[in-house]
This record gives sequence, structure tokens and C-alpha cells, in this order.
Amino acid sequence: MIYSLTGKKAIVIESQKKDDFSDMSNVSDYAKDSVAGLYKRGLVSGTGDGTYKPLNYVTRAEAAQILYNCLNAIGGEN
Repeated sequence: MIYSLTGKKAIVIESQKKDDFSDMSNVSDYAKDSVAGLYKRGLVSGTGDGTYKPLNYVTRAEAAQILYNCLNAIGGEN
């Protein structure tokens, strides 16, 4: 969803399948480009241990950080 939003708000994200995370094989095929693109743009960073944990629930803090990163990327930090 964030990937789709960023495209509508003129945030340039290059899609590319890449094994940025050691558990990228657990990411659904339809989402791999999105995850790689968001990671490359710095909007998501994974868990810090080289994994993305796509099967886990997103915490409030993680969701807030992603939204904060997106707002900053489109210049809406005010």
C-alpha cells in the first residue's frame, strides 16, 4: 500500500527484485518489487538484523516510522 501511495505522490522508487533481506524468499512474489524499491529509497529498513520479517505483524512504531519516512520524502515534515 505504501508503495502505491508513493507512486501517486511523485516519490521516485525504482523497482527491482533484489535480495536485500536474508528472508526475501518469504516475501510474496507480488510484493518483492515493492519491498526492494521501498528499501532502496530508504522508506523501510527491515529489522536491523538483515531480515524483513514479512510474516510478522507491523507494530505501531514501525507503521509510524514508515509514514514519517514517506512524509519526509514528499516534503511534508511540517
